[in-house]
Amino acid sequence: MGCIAVLLGAYAAVPVAQARPRVKISFEGVGPLRWGMSLSTVERTLGVHYDCSRGAIPGVCACEQGPGATGIAFSGEGLIALFTNSPHAITTRGVSVGTSIPAMRRRYPRARLITGGLSGGLVTFYLARWHGRAIAFGVEHGRVNTIEAFAHDDRELISSELCA
Repeated sequence: MGCIAVLLGAYAAVPVAQARPRVKISFEGVGPLRWGMSLSTVERTLGVHYDCSRGAIPGVCACEQGPGATGIAFSGEGLIALFTNSPHAITTRGVSVGTSIPAMRRRYPRARLITGGLSGGLVTFYLARWHGRAIAFGVEHGRVNTIEAFAHDDRELISSELCA
């Protein structure tokens, strides 16, 4: 999926020699975006336009943009989820794709290990929860390989997104 590629895609014209800014992921949202923002507010905030007419999951609009491996999802209540495997995204506690599991565990000591996936999606991930919100860290070969943040710590939402 790929709509936060919107955030990252905005930097596509930056020369390679120039460092790309890192997008901050938190329990409150991502970068300047906050959970519950409408699609039009997200578009205004980022200065972009999305065609979200092809959502693969009923009730969720997952915006895809380019080959980037980042995305944001919407429902009737606005922005509800973020998905990334981009090295340019980092949590406010310093975890990014490539972080070792021990380092991630030090930063999120209460994250719960979940194996076997939810309905055949991610096989192994750690789920951190905070005040009704969640961040999932997909792991493989001892390192974080995906980060997914959710507006609601809702098993049905998390299950549908992690299994997409």
